Amino acid sequence: MEKNIAEIRAGAAEFFNFALAVAFDQHRRHPELPKSRCLKERSCFRQLLNGDSFPVCARVREKIDRAASPEEMIEFIPEIQDLAVRQWRAPDDNPEYPKGHSVRWCLLPGKNWCYLHFHNAIAPKSFLSETEYMKQELLREIADAEKNGPCDIVFTASWLNSSPAFLRFFPQEWRDHVSASPDGDFGPTTGWQGQFINRFGKLNKPAADYFLRNGVLKYPRVNAYCSLSALREHLLNLR
Repeated sequence: MEKNIAEIRAGAAEFFNFALAVAFDQHRRHPELPKSRCLKERSCFRQLLNGDSFPVCARVREKIDRAASPEEMIEFIPEIQDLAVRQWRAPDDNPEYPKGHSVRWCLLPGKNWCYLHFHNAIAPKSFLSETEYMKQELLREIADAEKNGPCDIVFTASWLNSSPAFLRFFPQEWRDHVSASPDGDFGPTTGWQGQFINRFGKLNKPAADYFLRNGVLKYPRVNAYCSLSALREHLLNLR
C-alpha cells in the first residue's frame, strides 16, 4: 500500500489533532494526570511518529501543560507532518517484523511463555479477514517459538483480544484465559493503539469517537494465553 506525500501529511494532522483531543479529554476526566502524561500514555501520538523521542515531541509535551485548548498547539502541525513523511513506511516494511509478515514472537523473561506481537502487513487488506494467511502466520511463529524458545505457552496483551474477528483464530482455552491486564487498559505497551488505525492506515473514526465520547477504549487491552499445542490443534482444524 503506497501513499503520496499529501495523504501522509493529511493523515498526520488528523492523528495529531486526535491525540491532542484525547490528552485534553483525559486530563479533564482525570485531573491528577497532566496533559503531557495523557498525551504520552493515553493517545496515539507515539504511534503516529513510530516513536516519541524526537525533539518536537518534547516541545509538544512541554507546551501542552500550559495550553488552555488544543487550538494553542496547531503551530506544531507542519513540523509533525514533515516528520511523519520522513518516518512513513509501507505496512509490509516494518523493521520489527520479517518483510510481509504480520506476526512475531519473543520469549518472556523467566518463563517458557512466548509473547505474540501483531502488525497488519497486508494493508489495505486486514489480516483478520484473511483466514489462511493468518493461520500460516501463527503456525510459522509458534513452530519457531517451540523450537527456539523453548516455549509451550502462548500469550499476548492486546486490544485484539476484545475482537471476535481475532478470537476466532484461538481455541477455547485462550478465551477461558482472557482477563483484564494488571497494568490497566493502557499499560506500558502499545497493545491498545492499533484500534485507532483502519486497514487503509487512516484514523478509525468510530473507535476514536467512542474514546472521546466515553473516555474509555472501545476495545480494552486485555491479556490471554493458552498452551502452544492447543493453539496449533485449533489452527489446523480452522476453516
